[in-house]
Amino acid sequence: MKRIGILILSIILVVATFTSCNSSSPPGEGQIVNVYSARHYDSDRDLFRRFEEQTGIIVNVLEGSSQELLARVNQEKTNPQADLFIDVGVTTLYEFIQSDLLQNHNLEVSSHLDEGMAGEKWLALTNRARAIVFDHQVTDNLSISSYLDLANPEFYNEILVRSSTNIYNIALVAALIQSYGEESAREFSEGVVRNMAREPQGNDRDQAIAMVAGEGRYTIMSTYYIQMLKVSSDTQQAYVGPRLSVAFPDETFVDISWMGVIQRATNSDNAVKLMEFLLTTEAQNDFMMLNGELPVNNNSPIAEELSILYDFNRLLIDYELLGRYMGRAIMIMNEAGWR
Repeated sequence: MKRIGILILSIILVVATFTSCNSSSPPGEGQIVNVYSARHYDSDRDLFRRFEEQTGIIVNVLEGSSQELLARVNQEKTNPQADLFIDVGVTTLYEFIQSDLLQNHNLEVSSHLDEGMAGEKWLALTNRARAIVFDHQVTDNLSISSYLDLANPEFYNEILVRSSTNIYNIALVAALIQSYGEESAREFSEGVVRNMAREPQGNDRDQAIAMVAGEGRYTIMSTYYIQMLKVSSDTQQAYVGPRLSVAFPDETFVDISWMGVIQRATNSDNAVKLMEFLLTTEAQNDFMMLNGELPVNNNSPIAEELSILYDFNRLLIDYELLGRYMGRAIMIMNEAGWR
């Protein structure tokens, strides 16, 4: 009963947050766009405010986890309360497509989005590579050709990584299944477990902090966290960030944040306008400089000081189908003992 009470209270609090990003903004002649977002970044909130100022369209945002918001969209499918869905990772895209929860956006993006970064019903928002990171004050260099290299004995007792329940790790193993098959994904998962320096705990930033503290020599993490560590107001994180270097496999898995207009959305035109705005070079630059995320707009110049984070060859993934392999990925990691 206590858990039910907490859940009800949480829902009430979440609903209460579904308000304008900037309540003092001009009303925009009643124009609004309602957004469900699993991205919880100040950069996004600032861009929503800027969109309001430029267009007069009020942006109402409800934030939650990917699965919470997916469940909400499903519950509201006959009477949608949101117009635009934005997710922090790719794990829900398959379910949105299969359940017909998105409508065509009708935007022409082939001139500035790379192959695989858009579908008829969705667009990538940012890229974030899943790489192997090391402390260059301890390790001079690291060269790997494949994620499977992490299963080698040379990495014994040296790998730090977060849990198997983390969506970034699930997406990575699902990508290995899609691209190389289940045996390769199993070899990778078993090797990582065998070579762990400690039981999985914490988030990507915690892995980097533990590595610099000497608990391990390598970590699997998303590159955008390196920039977030560098610009952090937290003294410990700001100390760790500049010590990190990256090694990329020959084919590097790139997770994406993505966005799509919800089927039968009331304010679909405004949702499309917001999508266009978030893909401008100005907005993409903010994602890059504040979050360290790789722009999906290939017309966006890469900041020289961040270029090392983006120097990789992308593993070509069918993002619409990646979710099909999520269940198998979780099972393989669990069977490998990845907790």
